[in-house]
Amino acid sequence: MSLVTEVLSQLVSRFPAYYLVVLRHLFERLSGMEAEVSSNVSRKREASLSQIERGEATTSDDAAGQASQSITQVSGTSGVCGSLFKCWTACINFLRVIIGLLCYLCYIFYWVYRDIVVRSQDDETRIWLLTRISDIFPANHTLRIYVLDEISEVLRSRYDRYGSTQDLEEMIRLGTEALSLCPPGHRSRGISLNNLALALRRQYDRSGSKHLLEDALQMFREVLELCPPGHPDRASSLNNLARTLSRQYDQSGSMHVLEEALQMHREALELCPPGHPSRAISLINFANALSKQYDQSGSMHVLEEALQMYREA
Repeated sequence: MSLVTEVLSQLVSRFPAYYLVVLRHLFERLSGMEAEVSSNVSRKREASLSQIERGEATTSDDAAGQASQSITQVSGTSGVCGSLFKCWTACINFLRVIIGLLCYLCYIFYWVYRDIVVRSQDDETRIWLLTRISDIFPANHTLRIYVLDEISEVLRSRYDRYGSTQDLEEMIRLGTEALSLCPPGHRSRGISLNNLALALRRQYDRSGSKHLLEDALQMFREVLELCPPGHPDRASSLNNLARTLSRQYDQSGSMHVLEEALQMHREALELCPPGHPSRAISLINFANALSKQYDQSGSMHVLEEALQMYREA
């Protein structure tokens, strides 16, 4: 395994990611030139039509002859431009296909490398490699979403350990970009919503800004709608929404909010039977919410239920 790791590390260090970045920028430049050629052809055609109209409207035979001669010249030029434009478009489309294939190969190579090496290395290495991959994909490329989400997860893990404000701000920026690439109905919208909502909730914990909490709640509600009963991520979605509602209760003191949080905690716990890897965290979250209910009501039954859950966790 060490030999394979070393070989792959050397391959990655020499992998032409920057060459693909140059190709991508060249591709964007060629696309701009294509638009410029198309605009020039359109102007030529408009000039031809304008001269035809002037030729038809002229009563003098000499003027009409001059207009006809001019029209012939412009039409010939337009035809040449049209042919060049078609060849140019074909070359650009071919280049699009080549760059697209290189992007996919690069992405596949990243996943192979990550499974063998990256998970055993530090976050800096993972972020560096992910950033190189994200630079390769065009801004609206579908696969770019997965890379952005992966970077957000690494940053979230590092933020939870060190509490860097810079990591948190980068999480929000990347999450916003990923979500903009996932309109309603996109298969990755739930993941992008969840990542951004988690980042906003952490930002709320630092700043106490009410609008951040409201935005996070709205996103977590949409995530839950995307996880109907039977969905494998429904329990975690319920927990995330319930924990955010508990924060809203801490801010507002509304019992209606706390009751909704308790209802979702209870449903999440039902989806985590004994032996489930998420049962312990579900028990703790539910018990925390019950403790808040006890502080409000003073009910011994609520306190006993919370203690039972803490003991099981």
